Amino acid sequence: PKLAAQLAADAHDLPGVMQDWLQLLAARGGIALGGGVAELVDEPALLPDDALLPARLALLQPDAARALEAAGCQGDSFEPALVAAAWPSLSPAALQSLAELRLLLPSQGTRWAFASSRVRAVVSEKPSKTRGEMQQRLAAALALQAKTDPTSVDPAELARAWLAAGEGPNAVQASHAAVDAALARRAPRDAAAALKVLSSALGLVSAPVHQRVEALTRGEGCSLIALDVRGARALMDEALLLAQPTQLETAELMLGLCRLSRLEGHPEHASDVLERAEFLGGGTPLEALLYAERGELWELAGSSNHKLIVAAAFAVNIGVVWYLSLQLRRTRATR
Repeated sequence: PKLAAQLAADAHDLPGVMQDWLQLLAARGGIALGGGVAELVDEPALLPDDALLPARLALLQPDAARALEAAGCQGDSFEPALVAAAWPSLSPAALQSLAELRLLLPSQGTRWAFASSRVRAVVSEKPSKTRGEMQQRLAAALALQAKTDPTSVDPAELARAWLAAGEGPNAVQASHAAVDAALARRAPRDAAAALKVLSSALGLVSAPVHQRVEALTRGEGCSLIALDVRGARALMDEALLLAQPTQLETAELMLGLCRLSRLEGHPEHASDVLERAEFLGGGTPLEALLYAERGELWELAGSSNHKLIVAAAFAVNIGVVWYLSLQLRRTRATR
């Protein structure tokens, strides 16, 4: 009873924090078993919640700590075989010991995952001298697996691995494949994530700023199609930050900012930005989209001309990018 009361008080009745306290006390020898009952040996020194999990991880055996770090290189879920590829000297029992400690858990099929986002965050933020080497080995293993069986590796996972390993050219190539795959299966949220990785990968190869801004702007458009306004704002803010030093303005960037401003409830700002987009994008393949966006703003202002504007946009057959043309088709269906 004393142990339970102490855990409840120190963990604020939060199951995850309670698990951390219990494991930490057991590893430090602070719990004794007598007559089948677990009791506190002495009063534990209190730790702030943000220091509790790092203290627990610091007590891991070296092999288990390496396995956890290798797992942290692989995203939300991972294949155990890739953990061994990231660090070949790991023992087979390392993952099992982490499962017994409730740090890693079996997920779907043969995949494993972190027990919580807190665990993964602490592992990812911990400084490491070997993480770069692990990332290199992981990316090489994924690339080899993709070459042997292309359907077994998600292009987005491979792109993230090359990016984390600092391999710019490979990351750019894999990111393009991830974007194409997402667009082919009509998955705008996945396309937005892949375009963000593409922008970062282009930064590794010192690509022109406008290419990175273009990738982020198109990612913002994909996020809007997925009705993820918050994600779209994050991508747009990153694009504007990149464009700011050179005062870069493109029709696509201004159009994306206009659509986002309109959806966020700022039609006046959207109208001002659209005027700039119309000046930059007149006579280009974006012209149909500019017509449609003007129609959306007219509708917000109470005008009935939006139907003619949207109809005109669809009458212009000028090869619009898929993720934007999808939005136009959805708009027409709504009308």
